[in-house]
Amino acid sequence: MTIDEYTNKLDRNLAELAKLDWMREPVQDTHAEHIRQIFIQGEDKNKKVERYKDGSYKKYRERKGRQTAFVDLNLLGDLFRDFSSTLVKLGGSWVTGVKRPINSDKISGMEKLYGADKFKLQPELIEKFKVRLKTKIVSILTK
Repeated sequence: MTIDEYTNKLDRNLAELAKLDWMREPVQDTHAEHIRQIFIQGEDKNKKVERYKDGSYKKYRERKGRQTAFVDLNLLGDLFRDFSSTLVKLGGSWVTGVKRPINSDKISGMEKLYGADKFKLQPELIEKFKVRLKTKIVSILTK
C-alpha cells in the first residue's frame, strides 16, 4: 500500500467516525441495559432498590397483578414504553427521555420520591459503553 492509498483509507475511516452513525449499536445496547436497570431490576445508579411501602398504592399494584417486592416504575407500562422508544440522534448527540408530558411529570415525581439517581446510569454500564465505543472505533480505524 502506498502512502497515498494509506492516507486515503485513513481519511475514509475518519469521515465514517465523524458521522457518528457507528455509535447506534453501542448506544442502543446501553440504552436497553439502562431500561432493564430502571424498569426490570428497579435499581438506581448505585444499585439501590427501593421497597414499596405498605399502603393504598401497594395494594392497588397487587390488585392489578403487578409485583410489589420492589419499586420498578412499571405499573401499566406507559412510562416504560415511552422511555424505551425515545432514543434518537439529534445533531451529533444521542438522547433519550420521554415524549409525553404526563411521563415527564412521572419522572419528576419519582425523582422527588426516590432521588435523582433513580434514572442515572450505573457506573459499570458507563464502563461497558466505553468499551463498546473503543471496540467500534478500533474496528473502523483498522478496516
